[in-house]
Amino acid sequence: GWSGNYGYPECIALSPSPPPLQPPPPPLVPGFALAAADVFPDAMGWTSNRPLTVTECGSLGTMLGGYGVFGAGAYAEKTFDLSGAPPHNLVRVELEFLKIDSWDHEEAQLYLDGELVWSRRFELSDGESLCGRPGVDVWKDAAVKVSAETSSSAADMTVRVTSTLDSVASDESWGIQNVRVFTAIGPPSMPPSPPSPPWTPHYATCTQWCTHGNECEDATRLVRINDRAQEVFCIFNGWRGVDMQLVEDGISTSHRTDENSCPEGTDIWFPRTHGFLDAVWAKYGSAAGHVGIYGIADGCGGCKGLAMNSEEAEQAAHWTSVGPSTGAPAEPWFMRSVPTSEPNGDYTEGCWLSFRGKDSSGFRFNDQRCQSSSSRYVCSTNAWDASPPSPPSSPPSPPSPPSEPPSAPPPLPSPPLPYPPPPSPSPPPPLPSPPPSPPP
Repeated sequence: GWSGNYGYPECIALSPSPPPLQPPPPPLVPGFALAAADVFPDAMGWTSNRPLTVTECGSLGTMLGGYGVFGAGAYAEKTFDLSGAPPHNLVRVELEFLKIDSWDHEEAQLYLDGELVWSRRFELSDGESLCGRPGVDVWKDAAVKVSAETSSSAADMTVRVTSTLDSVASDESWGIQNVRVFTAIGPPSMPPSPPSPPWTPHYATCTQWCTHGNECEDATRLVRINDRAQEVFCIFNGWRGVDMQLVEDGISTSHRTDENSCPEGTDIWFPRTHGFLDAVWAKYGSAAGHVGIYGIADGCGGCKGLAMNSEEAEQAAHWTSVGPSTGAPAEPWFMRSVPTSEPNGDYTEGCWLSFRGKDSSGFRFNDQRCQSSSSRYVCSTNAWDASPPSPPSSPPSPPSPPSEPPSAPPPLPSPPLPYPPPPSPSPPPPLPSPPPSPPP
């Protein structure tokens, strides 16, 4: 700056303002040692099928990816070197995932060494407008903290982040920041508990609780699944009942051949009737929208010209259910009572339909290839009785008592003597007559 001294100007050098302080790093996780960290703009070692661009997103800060960078099909991956870390058998990865713009029920996903360890669905209204497409205020942006652990004693760990987005990066996108990898020695794993002894509950199915036990209210009950007692939630519509078990944060599944987290003897539920669709939706909400209905070929069968249920012959010839996987019948199944704009044909054989909501006619959905994946769903045996099961047979009646008491049995004969009896003694000889009296 300039100043005056006796009328002559003088130049005084001003010290530049110090750079803003970086935010303090997050605290370390107790028991874990920090092995590696990436705080972008350093993208060294990362690979992707898109340009490795670093962008800014308002108050969310700097990230790898971001608006216009990572969209449909994009991934970012890095193999972290853990050879210098202490001996370990547990690895923990933390990062911040940034969802940008018009996500519509699609998933962010984190894989560690090829295993899906975290996923989360987002909607376009999640967050606030920060850095996405200009002028579209209804599309929001959000950052979530992600952490996941996996058992590993290896000298490296591959971290892969991706999504199920199906549109270009100018429409919906994502980024990551503050990636940290920790190692630790975890506690020894506990031996598995011994299996519970088999036990037969009162009734084998929810339906029998109603038809045999006269208990037809929605409630938690014990039923028999694979010859073991299992606690389920029974939902009734008339005399029929269906068994339900909710899975949250389970294995993410998008295809009928994918593994899922349903208990043994159960699979992804599917509606049998409009009434059951409404009842299960009322209990579980959007988790009930991920259903075990799939096509046996590419395409859409009866497509959008017919109602979506097994009573429509063209739909029943193309779509089926997971019922046989648990020994249940494949039909009936029900998705909608009237036609809608989907399915329209962009479908891949075996994939789940993408849930889009519910209205008075049933579920709304989109076939859209294999883009529907969920880690939150409802499981069931999908057992179904076409008619009420027969009541259990009554035990045989006891024999009637006799009208008269039986007569006494004849006496048993005396046992033979072990030796011949002695001879009977002879009678003594008669006494002699007295002598006659003398005459007088």
